[in-house]
Amino acid sequence: MSDETQSLLSSFYRKRTYWCGDSFQLVSIVPRFKIQDIEAKKGRGKNRNVSREAQKNLNKRNAKKTFRLIVDGNFEKGDIFLTCTYKKGYEPKNLTDAKKDRRNLIRRVRTKLKSEGKDHLLKYVAVTEYREATKDTKEVRFHHHIIINNIIDRDDLEALWTKQKGKKRVSLGRATTNRVRTDGDYSKDRLAKYMCGYGEKGDPDDRERDWTWSRNLKRPKTKSPADYLFHRSKLESLGQSRELAQEYFEKKFPDYFVTLEACLENAYSGYHYYLKLEKKRRGS
Repeated sequence: MSDETQSLLSSFYRKRTYWCGDSFQLVSIVPRFKIQDIEAKKGRGKNRNVSREAQKNLNKRNAKKTFRLIVDGNFEKGDIFLTCTYKKGYEPKNLTDAKKDRRNLIRRVRTKLKSEGKDHLLKYVAVTEYREATKDTKEVRFHHHIIINNIIDRDDLEALWTKQKGKKRVSLGRATTNRVRTDGDYSKDRLAKYMCGYGEKGDPDDRERDWTWSRNLKRPKTKSPADYLFHRSKLESLGQSRELAQEYFEKKFPDYFVTLEACLENAYSGYHYYLKLEKKRRGS
C-alpha cells in the first residue's frame, strides 16, 4: 500500500455538538476517514456506499436527536403532555386514518384557541405510535402522544378528542393530560425520549412512529465540526469499558454533567460515542 493510499484510509475522530434550548447539548464523537472528506468535497453522494438498513438506522437516530432537541428548545415546565387512545369500535384501520384523527384534533385545538385570539401562539409536537402483531410480538394499538404549550385548559383539551360535530359528536376514547416538569418522569427530555421509543435502559423498542410538529418551533443548531480533539487509540481502548469511558468524558467536559448515552462499535470504522451534556449551574 502506498503512503498516499495509507494516508487517505487513515481516520480521526470528529466531534459535533447540537442544541436547541439551554438545558442540554447532544454531542457525537465518531470516527471519520480522510477519504470521506475528499469525496464529499467532490460532490459525491455521501450515502452512496451505505447499505439501506444502515442508512435507515442513521435516519432514525438523527430524527430522534432532532426531536429531543426541539422539545428541549420549545417547551417548559407547566406545558401539557397529552396521550390519546381509542375505545373499541373507533380504532383506525391504518396509519393514514390515525394521522387524520391527529390532524383533526390539532385543528379543533386551533379552532378553540382562535375563539380566544390565541391560535397563533400554539406550539406542539406529536407522535403516533403503533406496532403490528407478529409471531414474536403482540400488537400495539394506535395511540398518540402530544406536547402542547400551556395556552389551553387541560379539561378543554381532553374534551376535544372526539369525532364528528354537533349531536353526532362522540368521544374517540380516552385522553389524559399531565404537566411537563423540570425533572422526573415528566421532564422534557424524559418525555421526548419516551416519545422516541427509548426504554428504561436506553435501548430503542421496535414500535413504528410517525412524528410531526408545528412550523413555529425553534430548530436545532450545530457548531462546525471539531477534528483531532481526541486520540483514536484512546477512544478505541475506552470502548471496552463504559465506566472508564464515562469517567474520561467527565474529565474532558468539567463544566457539564455528562451522560454517556451510547457507545456503539462499528467493525469497519471503530467506536461511536454519543453524549448528553447538561451545563452545571452555580452551587451544583
